[in-house]
Amino acid sequence: MSELRTAILTACFMGIVSTVTDIATHDDSMKKQLMSILGMISILAVISPFTPDGFTLSLGDTDFDEILSSDTQYIAEDISSIFLDSAKAKYDEYFIDILNKNDIKAAEVSTKLKLNENNELEIVSVDVSVNDLTVSDDIRTLLSQDIGETRINIMEAENEWIS
Repeated sequence: MSELRTAILTACFMGIVSTVTDIATHDDSMKKQLMSILGMISILAVISPFTPDGFTLSLGDTDFDEILSSDTQYIAEDISSIFLDSAKAKYDEYFIDILNKNDIKAAEVSTKLKLNENNELEIVSVDVSVNDLTVSDDIRTLLSQDIGETRINIMEAENEWIS
């Protein structure tokens, strides 16, 4: 019977605290958060007298470092992948524009990028597919002005026939 009495007194006390908090807070968003927290505390306070050893919350056995490090690693990989894909698209477009401005019609440009240990973007290679291989020296000259000694692969584009 004493558990029931304790639960009722606790519920009354938490009701008073909730009412005072409701009156004291003016900000609606903060009021919602405070009321949610007080509601959870009230539920725990009312339930705790009915548990055999009381209610204890222990987070000491949980290894948060392992959980957070694995999540952080996946997030970092996702962000790096999105960044590299976006940068690749921009570089491909940039190199096609350079070639088109110099009357070289490239069928396709594919830039391979990587992030170095300082998280700086590096161009690994540029693959250019053209219909006419006689312009390969011009392509190397134009692209080398921007990318220096980075490897440039030039190949003949495959002509696909539409039937």
